[in-house]
Amino acid sequence: IVLCLDRSEQMLIAILGVLKSGGAYVPVDSRYPEERIAHVLSDVKTKVVISDIPNSDKISAICKRDGFKVIILGDPSLDTELESCSKIDFTSKAQPNGLAYIIYTSGTTGMPKGVMIEHRNVVNYVFNLNRELSSEIINIDFSSELSFDLSVSTTLYPLCFGKCICIFSHDTGMVELFNKHLAHHKVNLVKSTPSYLSLIEAEGLHIKVAIVGGEKLSQNAVNHILKYTDCIIDEYGPTETTVGTTCYRLTLKNFPLLIGKSYPNTTTYVLDSSMRPVPVGAIGELYVGGEGVSRG
Repeated sequence: IVLCLDRSEQMLIAILGVLKSGGAYVPVDSRYPEERIAHVLSDVKTKVVISDIPNSDKISAICKRDGFKVIILGDPSLDTELESCSKIDFTSKAQPNGLAYIIYTSGTTGMPKGVMIEHRNVVNYVFNLNRELSSEIINIDFSSELSFDLSVSTTLYPLCFGKCICIFSHDTGMVELFNKHLAHHKVNLVKSTPSYLSLIEAEGLHIKVAIVGGEKLSQNAVNHILKYTDCIIDEYGPTETTVGTTCYRLTLKNFPLLIGKSYPNTTTYVLDSSMRPVPVGAIGELYVGGEGVSRG
């Protein structure tokens, strides 16, 4: 089920509805070119696209042209249709080996490819993340795009462990509003790229943990982020291994910058061109195994 939704409680409800029904959600950013959106819809062979009023014109035009059914949340005609639906709850059809979501890569090396993440992959990741975070982490910022897998940390993780999701509904380019959002909601946990979190700057702002990923962490970024946080967790992992593979905790500014150690149920190897482990200190390629590795 393709989701083309802005950050809102409707987005979270749609995710949960898709997962409970045994489906897999496929996030699509409405700002993508029409060709990319059409490719994703065709590639996943979706039956339904769920969108909202702000994105309805572009998505409806693509769906009408290519023969996909679209549901527009907030459309008055949808309310009438929902009134005729059953109100009786049903048992979840989700299974450990069933798909939970499909996220498409950037396509920098060719056509975008869908990474297929199963429920067991996600469960392993959110439990690993929960082990790293204290019970004092309550209010979690959700400002990332759903089409990036770091959003799993700020949507599915808090939903699974009874946390509060603080939704930033504005464009992330509005940094001043983002700073006010963090302070107003007393956010304990934020997750983003190091370069974006280097823009955090507000008097009296204090965040317990900042999780960074998606790009290399610099010493300058560490120095800035630690002005406003107790701890940085540098999380490394490609989309194909379910959000995070290794993590490294930083609480002081002058630590060596590493990618840390593997999460539980995850293995990492440095191998040579013949797939043999290299000696300590030698250069090789990083291989990842374990419960995070996606289907295919």
